[in-house]
Amino acid sequence: SAARRPLPVSGVSVPIPAAGPGRRRQEWQYRTAEAARRQLEAVQRRLARGLPAEEGRVTVAEYAQDWLAQLQVKPSTASMYRSIVTHQLGHVGAMRLSRVAPPDIRALLAEREREGYSGRTRRAVLDVLRMIFRMAEGDQLVSGNPAQLVNAPRIDAKEPVHLTAEQARRFLDAATDDALYSLYAVALGTGLRRGELLALTWRDVDGNRVHV
Repeated sequence: SAARRPLPVSGVSVPIPAAGPGRRRQEWQYRTAEAARRQLEAVQRRLARGLPAEEGRVTVAEYAQDWLAQLQVKPSTASMYRSIVTHQLGHVGAMRLSRVAPPDIRALLAEREREGYSGRTRRAVLDVLRMIFRMAEGDQLVSGNPAQLVNAPRIDAKEPVHLTAEQARRFLDAATDDALYSLYAVALGTGLRRGELLALTWRDVDGNRVHV
């Protein structure tokens, strides 16, 4: 029988910084030039961000730092996300991006529940993981978003606790000499949220009225 002709192969060879002096080369082989081109672009993106050339070596915690760096959100939101990445990712943070599966994330959320964390906190952890893997998917580091396949923890609605009129009066009496007395008085008198209060200027004040 006739010998089979070898299939054409396209290669990608990229110089990689080595631990010692000099550089080494990482190579990949693909059946099509298009597949090789996509791999080259993905490797170049990872190296430009200071990540390992091979996608399988990038951990969730490593990539999360890259995700945090590109965020365009309010400082308070960025601080919350950074706290979750630092303290809440547990064993999932140490796993390689390409190895994480939905059961791993469910186990993390179950562990946080046993530790007493609220449904709101556990949902925030899941939301952060979903955003991290969404970006990783766009960077072609993973083929899917495992966090998207995990049901969000239920948030138990709690009745907010409000001060009575008498409690509010006593609080203001006690805070008369406090530098933030005016802020407290406006907050109790209007019910504005913290961000709305801090955004107020004198232009918003019209006699006894506050325009928001």
